[in-house]
Amino acid sequence: MFVEKVLWYIGHDKEGFVSSLIVYQEVLDLQPHSYGIGSVATSPAYRNKVYGSQLVKEITEMLFKEGEGAVVFLHSNIDFSFYEKYRLYQSFKQMLYG
Repeated sequence: MFVEKVLWYIGHDKEGFVSSLIVYQEVLDLQPHSYGIGSVATSPAYRNKVYGSQLVKEITEMLFKEGEGAVVFLHSNIDFSFYEKYRLYQSFKQMLYG
């Protein structure tokens, strides 16, 4: 068994839980100032209302500001098009395919 440290971010409104995601840092052999975003989830009642997108955008911007030269990786098994608007798609695609 492996135990890894991750940060779990939760987006909420006055009604309660809306969306969440996990940020991986200094795990999975990631280098300093390298982060992974994964496990993005949105409560069914809030889907298609940009809550998940807003959470990804805010966390990604925060990670880029935290460290000069920060790199954010996508840990996902869904289509890249969801993440393209956050500049993750092109960078990730370039890393995979040169």
